[in-house]
Amino acid sequence: MRRQGQLVPVITVQQDNEWLLLDGYRRVAAAMTLGQDTILAEVWVASIDEGLLRLLAQKNQRTWSAIEEAHLLRELQEVHGYSLRALSERIGRDVSWVSRRLSLLTDMPEIVLTALMSQQIDQWAATRILAPLARANTEHATSLLNFLNKNPCSSRWLKLFFEEYQNSSAKKQREMATHPDWYLKSKQMDEIKLPQSAEKKWLEQLQSITTQIIEQQQTLLPCFEFDIDFLTTAFNSTKKHFLLLEAKLQEITHARTTTASTHSSFEPARQISQGNRAATESL
Repeated sequence: MRRQGQLVPVITVQQDNEWLLLDGYRRVAAAMTLGQDTILAEVWVASIDEGLLRLLAQKNQRTWSAIEEAHLLRELQEVHGYSLRALSERIGRDVSWVSRRLSLLTDMPEIVLTALMSQQIDQWAATRILAPLARANTEHATSLLNFLNKNPCSSRWLKLFFEEYQNSSAKKQREMATHPDWYLKSKQMDEIKLPQSAEKKWLEQLQSITTQIIEQQQTLLPCFEFDIDFLTTAFNSTKKHFLLLEAKLQEITHARTTTASTHSSFEPARQISQGNRAATESL
C-alpha cells in the first residue's frame, strides 16, 4: 500500500448512521500504520446479514479460509437467525457443506481452535493432527501446541509424529508429547531421505543446477570470445524456463499462504456482532 496505494476498496454497509466494516480489516490496519486518515470504501446498500451472505456467495473474489467461512456462517445463524437450509440456498452451497463448515467451530476442541485463530497452526494441522489428539488427550495436545509455538514443523513431520504416536504404548505417547524435540531430532532428516521422495529429487536437481551455474560463471568470458549471439540466445532460453519455475513456486507459496488462517480471518463475524464502526471518512 505504501508503494502502490490502495488497490482494492474495503467493503462496508451503513446502519444507524454508522459504517460497519465487512471486509478489509488488514487494509484498514495498513492505512492506519501509514498514518492515513481516509480509505477507499465500497458501500453496499444492504443489511449486515445481506452483506455477509453476499461475501460468502462471491466465489470469484479472494479465497476464504474454511474457518473464516465458519465464523461468518455462525454469525448469520446465531445473530441473524438463518437456518442451515436458508444459508445453503442463499450462498449456493448444499446443506452438508454448511454443516461441515459450522462443525469446525462446534467439534474442534477449544485449545486447538484458539491456536488456529492465532495462527499458531494451520488448518491442516488443526483438523488432521491436533483436534483428534486433543479429543484423546488434552494434556498431550497442549504440550505439542506449546512445542509448535516455538518450533514450527512441516506437515510431513507432524504426520509422521502422529502416526507413530497412535501406534505407540501409553508410556511412549507420554514421552513423545512431553518431549517432541527428541522425536524431531531423530526424524528431522527423514523428510529428505524418504524413498522416492519428490522433495528429495527436486532438491538434488536444484543442487545440480547450482553446481552447473557456478561452473558456467567460471568459463563465461572465454566462451563469449567465440560466439556471443549464440550463447546469449541459449542463455535467454534457459532464463525463460527458470522464470517459469520461479512463478510456479510463488504460485504454490501463495496458495498455501491464502489457505492458512490470517490475523483478520476471524474479525468480521466477531466485530460485526459487537457493532464496531469503521467510518470511511475517518479511521
